Amino acid sequence: MKKIIIMMVLFFTTSIFGAVSYTPYDPSALHNTDFDVSMDANIILFDGATVDGNEVRFKSDDPTVDSNIILPAPSAAGSYYVALSTLASNKPDIANGVWLASNSIVAEGSTADACEITISFANPTTGGCTVTVPAATGTVLLTGRTAQQFTQSIAGAKLGSAGAGWELDAADDLLLATLPASQTSEIIIVPITVPLKVGSIITGFSINGQIESAGGAVTVDASINKMTAAAGDFTTASIGAITQVAKTADYKIVDANSAITAETVAADETFFVKITGTTAATTDVAIGGITITVTEP
Repeated sequence: MKKIIIMMVLFFTTSIFGAVSYTPYDPSALHNTDFDVSMDANIILFDGATVDGNEVRFKSDDPTVDSNIILPAPSAAGSYYVALSTLASNKPDIANGVWLASNSIVAEGSTADACEITISFANPTTGGCTVTVPAATGTVLLTGRTAQQFTQSIAGAKLGSAGAGWELDAADDLLLATLPASQTSEIIIVPITVPLKVGSIITGFSINGQIESAGGAVTVDASINKMTAAAGDFTTASIGAITQVAKTADYKIVDANSAITAETVAADETFFVKITGTTAATTDVAIGGITITVTEP
């Protein structure tokens, strides 16, 4: 009687829910899917099209919480592949973990904390876009990153149209441009030869110099200019200036302009700094170089 009841229950269960079965693993036979015969190892095996002892295994760690791993259903027909990781337990918020988020890739780094690097992707609006990473070792340059500063020496400086008062390399052991006493609105031109690249963005400049005064008035003006090639002739325009430095005592010139409106270097442009100085009796000005502040694209 008990056997009859058990058989009726099994028949009833099978009729409603369908048959439940698995194929014991047989390494000599071809199977699409095999379950580990003991199920203790939490493994699903795929033998593939060739019976050769090589299988793909899906294995689960010992779960400590209830969780779901969901295989997405693609919206278009085709073949899709799961991204693999060599990290033994690659998942969000663990040391060295990398995972996908909304329209982005997230990397935890070597310390599991609240700090991650997220690579996000802008929404393309004009068809497909390709970003190519070169096969080279180096550091990626970012827009908006900390500005770099380059020092331009006075070497190569020339006198302006009213620059007869400036003395270049006045001292044998110093690379200086010097404006002696009793000079009025004398001009010197310092070409910018630091490694500006096409696309570099000039954001500021400063003068490296010194005023020597015994109570006499000294003024220094400076502007950074770009010279652009044109069919008719070269054109010159100031892209930023330093407010006039006016002193009646010894002074280290540290004045700067750090508010240049994002001047991007083009292929047909060169740059120079124009310095104008006026000195009184027993005063002088010495200029050693220029500092240019740029960011890279």
